[in-house]
Amino acid sequence: MKPAGFSTQLCLRFKHNQTMCRTTSLTCTGDKDYHAPLTTGPLYKPSLSNTNLYSSTSLSTQRTTIVRPFLPSRQIAVPVKTVTTEKRKWSWFSVRARPIQSSLVPTCTSHSSVGRLLSASTSTPLTYLSPTLTQSRQFTKSTDSPNYPGTSLYNIKRFLRRVNIDHHESHPCLRVLVPNYIFGQQLSTQWARLDSNLCNIFINKVTGSFVCPELALGGTWSLLESLLSAWMINRNTERTSGEKSYPSVSRLELCLPVTVRQVWERGVLVEKLSAVQFKELLQHFKQIKRDFTIEHFSKFEVRVSKDLTEMYFPVKYITGELVGLKMLSVQDNCLVEDSLPAGAGGVLPFIHNMDTAWATKTTQCVLVGSVLDSVVLSGRTNMTVLCLADWTSLPPDLLSFLDQFTSITIWLGSGVQGVETAKSFARKLGDSRCRVVTNEWPSALQAVRKKLDVTEILASATTQHHQYITTFDSLRHDVFLEFLQTKEMEGVKWTRFEQLNSTMKGFRRGEMTVFTGRTGSGKTTFMSEYSLDLCMQGVSTLWGSFEVKNVRLVRMMLKQFGLVNLDENLGEFDNVAEKFLKLPLFFTTFHGTQDLEMVLDAMGHAVYVHDIAHVIIDNIQFMVGTRGGHMDRFAKQDQCIEEFRKFATLHNVHVTLVIHPRKDMEEKLTKDSIFGGGKATQEADNVLLLQEESSEDSFVKRKSIEVAKNRYAGDLGIMPLYFTKPVLSFSKKIADSFKKEKSRQRNRKSTEAEGVNQQKEHMLNISENGDESS
Repeated sequence: MKPAGFSTQLCLRFKHNQTMCRTTSLTCTGDKDYHAPLTTGPLYKPSLSNTNLYSSTSLSTQRTTIVRPFLPSRQIAVPVKTVTTEKRKWSWFSVRARPIQSSLVPTCTSHSSVGRLLSASTSTPLTYLSPTLTQSRQFTKSTDSPNYPGTSLYNIKRFLRRVNIDHHESHPCLRVLVPNYIFGQQLSTQWARLDSNLCNIFINKVTGSFVCPELALGGTWSLLESLLSAWMINRNTERTSGEKSYPSVSRLELCLPVTVRQVWERGVLVEKLSAVQFKELLQHFKQIKRDFTIEHFSKFEVRVSKDLTEMYFPVKYITGELVGLKMLSVQDNCLVEDSLPAGAGGVLPFIHNMDTAWATKTTQCVLVGSVLDSVVLSGRTNMTVLCLADWTSLPPDLLSFLDQFTSITIWLGSGVQGVETAKSFARKLGDSRCRVVTNEWPSALQAVRKKLDVTEILASATTQHHQYITTFDSLRHDVFLEFLQTKEMEGVKWTRFEQLNSTMKGFRRGEMTVFTGRTGSGKTTFMSEYSLDLCMQGVSTLWGSFEVKNVRLVRMMLKQFGLVNLDENLGEFDNVAEKFLKLPLFFTTFHGTQDLEMVLDAMGHAVYVHDIAHVIIDNIQFMVGTRGGHMDRFAKQDQCIEEFRKFATLHNVHVTLVIHPRKDMEEKLTKDSIFGGGKATQEADNVLLLQEESSEDSFVKRKSIEVAKNRYAGDLGIMPLYFTKPVLSFSKKIADSFKKEKSRQRNRKSTEAEGVNQQKEHMLNISENGDESS
């Protein structure tokens, strides 16, 4: 077994004049070895399109399909089902491994603050609760998120069979029963406690990481493999011989940090509030008294601050220990939910109210994104309501805690973005046991405010079907919503580039955008702010910057995000950085020329682990030079574009590709100016051109974004750009705000100067009058 950090190259062995085909008809003769690159990622299968297996002899054709999806990084022996018209037979893939670098930087989980656009923590409110108060979601960034090295599901199952351990398989996990003494627990000899000597281990089928909920521990597959191997050796070793030691396993710290515990202990139980104080509490959070009672909050053991400006919801582990708080407060006239302490990765921050579900062994639950949704639903239904720490992300290690449920209803609210996120969660958990509340309905809190029946809404939740098969009956309701809620179905709106909303209508998952511009025209600078605008509204973003190093890219983003010239105001760095840290933003560590399969592997990993919705590749030419064979650069680029198009469709994410234009002398760019063949503009849903126009009376070129293709709405147009150099922004709204601020500063200085002059004249008059009197 090779260590973590290894990628694989597929070696196909064809014998007995067999023909293996996938997307193209491949034929071969003789007994030879053929090598084909492995297209990696959770949903990708080996691609044979680049193999040179053509022969003049036409032989029988067989179709090959991968039985299990897998992530490479270790030795893989994947069963391939080869079906002919006469008989069934099994073939096998063998694997050769080569070292690679880690493809993702440490990452994050959870809820992010929302504020005004022109302040440092910008985000558009997702849910309107009243004319003066809005509900937002918090994203808590963690720099210590676990790294999930890829592994093979087949290897995991083969190892479990070898050590004679039975497993139960669900959609996301394999569950095995092992003695807890291999994790350092004491062995009980009492008959009544014999069952306590065993514990359930959940192994994620994609990442290979394992979690033991009862013992609050977890780790990688390689660690569990070492544990089970040592257990197998000790089990077959004579008692007189020395036993093999078990490797240590890290455990969760089931306690609150001192600062967070002090906040909790200073709080006042909500049931101790008087009727007047409870009314003041609801008024501060702009809630209506008819929607809540004290019992609704006391059910969750809620505490409030002494000044009634904050609520604290305790988050307990399944064994009852207090491991976190959900703090509800009002910031910038928005309801903001923070997870305390900030996420440490893995299973923390934990799911709110999971301890109740674990204790009652219930098999049905409702999954929501806000604790206020939990309060209103638990007070009106008998369902167990669980609240995620981050409504945009469901970390793989938390899937094992949801294994006990046979029916999960996901109600996130937040319009189309919330429904798409819920569908992504359903694919992780298993479509067969998940139902999603559509964007026809608002969030649970809003539904209660509007006096809607939440029981009927839960009953109307739709089930998810096979991702490749559907019928009009299943599409009928969604088509109706397309007509009924046209504005909401258009996607997430831009706040800094409002003119794009009138042409492109919004940002939507499952599309591919091609963006081009001259060298040095500001493609990366614009795309940085373009993606940052969406990220600040909760669109989880993965940046793949192959031209600009991540340090310089983030340096530019900090200026654009905080709207502060940090070169001159370095003292504001920590303030801006803390707010920037909460964004659901991730970066790959690639730089320079990279292999396409490695990039797709990193993208697939990020989509599964961090629920990425937007991927930016800057730029695609860095992957063209790594393709093998005798194809020219145009054909290689077309293959890359085809793979990214498939990725966007299969994973339901938006992929934005930056492509350089041709090196021609045309002053104005067109769709035909994009480098390569016509594949890029054909496959793309949107084509954006960064235009430059010279002026006779100025050395500064006027810049604009031209929407040259828009498959969704068909509207084309040009959006002028207004560059604000101190904060590297192309937004007209930002430019106007800076102009107004400069104008106010000039007026203030002018007023101050006039006051000084008047004071000088006054003092001069006093002195003159004094001289005359003397």
